[in-house]
Amino acid sequence: MSRLTSDVSKLGDTLAWGIVDMVWGVSIMTFILIYLLTLNIKLALFIILAIPVLFVISIYFQKEY
Repeated sequence: MSRLTSDVSKLGDTLAWGIVDMVWGVSIMTFILIYLLTLNIKLALFIILAIPVLFVISIYFQKEY
């Protein structure tokens, strides 16, 4: 019973902190994107277009290696 309680507690902590980390990460990325767009729109658009390409490449290498 003690082990079950401990596991449930760890799972709850992981989920709670996971949600906090996700919100934190999304908000930081949003603010960085807004700041980038205010500095240089052309460079920001180039970077935004490069992100999906990098995402696809990372998925390919995760599957291969």
